[in-house]
Amino acid sequence: MPEISLFYEIRVTMYYEDHNPPHFHAEYNGNQRWTSIKSNQFFGLIGEGMNMFPKVVQVIPYRDYKVDVYFEDGKIVCYDASHLLEKKVFERLKDIDFFMNACTILNDSLAWDVTGTRDESKCLDLDPDMLYELENVKEKIA
Repeated sequence: MPEISLFYEIRVTMYYEDHNPPHFHAEYNGNQRWTSIKSNQFFGLIGEGMNMFPKVVQVIPYRDYKVDVYFEDGKIVCYDASHLLEKKVFERLKDIDFFMNACTILNDSLAWDVTGTRDESKCLDLDPDMLYELENVKEKIA
């Protein structure tokens, strides 16, 4: 997730292809929230024992540009990344070997490690909320 700003230990970020309304994420001292850009409303203040964002715990990429995404609560979705291939920022994913080998989890979400250094600020990651909203699928592995 691109980091927009880091000041006084407050990390401000935005996801590519995030859900509406347009917003940014802010995290400080384990608390997270997102703020609407248009209305400047705050949403989702996270405190002790609460988790605003579903966390991805496993990803399995396939050669057809689909990825099975496993969440910490047991939900499994299949994300079809083929529509991303025509977008300039995701051009590297056209190389199927890169797509398969760089597919990982960074920022608690499906991501591609473009530098090979696991630098969370330089990866291609997707909004975990958007992924979580996809239809639940059955596990393919027996």
